Amino acid sequence: MTKLKRLKQLTILAVLASAATLANAESTSNKAQKIAGVYSLQGQREMAATLVLHPDKRFEFGAIYGGADPRANGKWSVEDDIVHLVADHSPAKYVKVEQSMAPLPDIRDSSGILPVLAVEIGSPSLRMTWSGLNVTFKFANGRERTGTTSRSGMVYAGARQDPEWKDVPVIEVGLPALEEGGEVTWIKLKDPTITKIAVELDPGGTTQAFREGFLEIEKGKPRRLVAGRLMGELRGTYVWNRPVKSQ
Repeated sequence: MTKLKRLKQLTILAVLASAATLANAESTSNKAQKIAGVYSLQGQREMAATLVLHPDKRFEFGAIYGGADPRANGKWSVEDDIVHLVADHSPAKYVKVEQSMAPLPDIRDSSGILPVLAVEIGSPSLRMTWSGLNVTFKFANGRERTGTTSRSGMVYAGARQDPEWKDVPVIEVGLPALEEGGEVTWIKLKDPTITKIAVELDPGGTTQAFREGFLEIEKGKPRRLVAGRLMGELRGTYVWNRPVKSQ
């Protein structure tokens, strides 16, 4: 075989491979367009769930069962007969801190000590408060005390009456690190008369119901998606309900 013939054969093979790749890409794109839509969970008792596959390859998932309402959003793709969901993941962070002289509640701890400063940590846009977070209070005498936020997202520093503590104000508040190995975020009080610090926390991707999910397209039924038992809160059969409304 001459070099010229061999070169022609290689050129033809390259063109055919390119055409096959293009055809496969078009096939995948067409499949994605057909699959896009709003899906409802079927056959599950005491649980309702919706999966929205947007044409722009974004997805939204939401479920309700018992007292839980898991949610997730991110990107989706389809390959062969598998729909792949990848939830957005961004680190949690403190996004807003407000200091005020709001009236404190007339409550006492087990030792009868009244509060002098309240710290509240929440996510108003999600209507969530954060419990179990350790907050550090640094006092003007150089000492520190730690408290843990309750279910209401609140924690208080008390007005101790011991000689070394009496009339000693809080000068800084340390918010806990939000990831392993992270650092405490310190907030300096603007004035000794500050009585409340309200902190807004953006949980980022930490509240996603799942990090990754897979649903199989039922054979012969391109608008029925099945997530196996290992898919946790995503598990079940989802049936196409309607197209996604354009924004």
